[in-house]
Amino acid sequence: MNKSKRDKSIIDILIENGNDLNINYNGIVIPDKIPYWRGGNIHSQHDIEYATPEQKIFYFYFKSEFLKGKLVDIDNNVNYAIILHLDLLDEYETHYNLATLERQFRLLSKCCPQTEKYNQMSLKRLFNKKGVSQLSELFDLMQIFQEAEYLQTSRYSNHRSNDYKLGDIYGEELDLDEIEIEWLNKFWQPSNVFLSIDDCTTATVKQYLLVLWELDNVLKKTKSSIKKEERFLGKKLYKRTPDYFSDYGFSPDLESVPDLYLTVFKRVENSVRFSYEHKRKISDDFPSSELASLFESRIGKKVNVIIEKRKGKIKKPNHKTQIELNTLNNGRWKVEFAKIKTAYAPENIEDTIKKIALLEKVNQENPKVEQILFEASKLVAEHNNVLSLQYYIKYIYYDLSTKKSVKKPFTKKLQKILFKTEKQHSDFQAIIAKFNKDSNLEKALNAASKIYIVKRKKIVLNKSEIDDAKQKHDGTVELLNQYLEDDDKNKTVSNAENKEVSVTMKTNKESDSQFITGLQFNDVQKALLLLFVENSFLLEKEQIETLAVKNGLFKNQLIDSINEACFDFLDGEALIEEDDNNYVIEESFYTEILK
Repeated sequence: MNKSKRDKSIIDILIENGNDLNINYNGIVIPDKIPYWRGGNIHSQHDIEYATPEQKIFYFYFKSEFLKGKLVDIDNNVNYAIILHLDLLDEYETHYNLATLERQFRLLSKCCPQTEKYNQMSLKRLFNKKGVSQLSELFDLMQIFQEAEYLQTSRYSNHRSNDYKLGDIYGEELDLDEIEIEWLNKFWQPSNVFLSIDDCTTATVKQYLLVLWELDNVLKKTKSSIKKEERFLGKKLYKRTPDYFSDYGFSPDLESVPDLYLTVFKRVENSVRFSYEHKRKISDDFPSSELASLFESRIGKKVNVIIEKRKGKIKKPNHKTQIELNTLNNGRWKVEFAKIKTAYAPENIEDTIKKIALLEKVNQENPKVEQILFEASKLVAEHNNVLSLQYYIKYIYYDLSTKKSVKKPFTKKLQKILFKTEKQHSDFQAIIAKFNKDSNLEKALNAASKIYIVKRKKIVLNKSEIDDAKQKHDGTVELLNQYLEDDDKNKTVSNAENKEVSVTMKTNKESDSQFITGLQFNDVQKALLLLFVENSFLLEKEQIETLAVKNGLFKNQLIDSINEACFDFLDGEALIEEDDNNYVIEESFYTEILK
């Protein structure tokens, strides 16, 4: 929607007697700036604690305006609405007014349509809770569900209740049979950032059907089937349902257990996420705690085995999907770069160049794309100086387009590798300075390729002058030869002395620590470093927080103490760096501080 054409007036809401909401829709408030927050799994309203300061400020503004009856445009940053949904549920536990909650959810659905399914599901769960027994409240709820059903059937084409379920969406596209459509229509289409990508949903749907077919075959060997297991769980699940619900128009299907199918779907989705290197898992436990162990023993364990067995059938993501996944998960590139780094060999540099170019291409929409080029520059520096400089220039190119430019310089170690003379270094700095002004990438890359070319002056020789000089200085040449012989002898002695000193220094290394001489850590610091190693050099903030608090420290205090200890040994680079909701260690840095 074009923001310039939107009505910037506000939705006015009057609350009478704490229940009635009269909505006069005129438009939506459009803020000047909306901090990006579309990706990531939200499991609790407390997840707001892991948001950035800018996201927190905007969320509390968004919630405050919502409670005043004003809708704020969140521009598809769904996480703000999900947090608000959970906040409203939490506040319901204080006021216990389902009619008010329903009206709040109806308003939230207008603000963020992606939350509508969550809103309806939450209301139905509350309706099914044992504590809901007052007849007046029951009548209110039945009216709510009738309205919700009307909205659901009238919103989509053909007035069918399944129009927004996966079976009807993919039935024709994937040429599905009736059983497969039924399996997909057992639950409302899940909504999250991963499944917002069409190819991710298609891959999950295909794998889900493959798993269910094999599950049905496995169950038939024990004279059971998916349908029989569903009936068995249904009778267990609804055995305590109050009979009077049916008197007021609500009658649960005792043979229908949507959560059975949704749980399988979520486990398949997690398998597809892992295959697509989107490592953020969703919760895939069976929702009913009373039946969870029963589900696992009869179905869940079998499903897990089949998913593991059939993971090779998942189709790899195409180029377009790779771009979308990298936009959702800014750190996803690290997995592929680690593979490039492991396979890197100087004699096969062309293959490395192709892989890095492809990785750069599928991260064009990723705000962290510049980090790929910075790491690439470090990777090839020792064996290809020109390529390293060109990668660094591209790093600057992407960094210039970010809102918060960082421009990391070369470490002293890399400078020594890349520049043999001070002139080479100063020439490269001049190229960067000019590039910062004109942003001409092609020109800067071309200039970098010529830094190492030796510029020679053309000399014209006069043969007669050479002969005259030779006769005059025959004695001088003989004297110089004697000096050179003496110098060679002195160098031999000097090299022998240096070798002896080097051996002596080597034998004086400390042997009681795995870290280089002069670098010492206390027990808590060592424990944190060991935890990084055991978790492939990536830890969540909560893991570090737990370790720090256990030892009477603050998280940042512990991390800063390690970085300060390593400062001089890593040429001023930080060993532990923050990356979204995680902390990471660059493996090559860690190797540098080992003996």
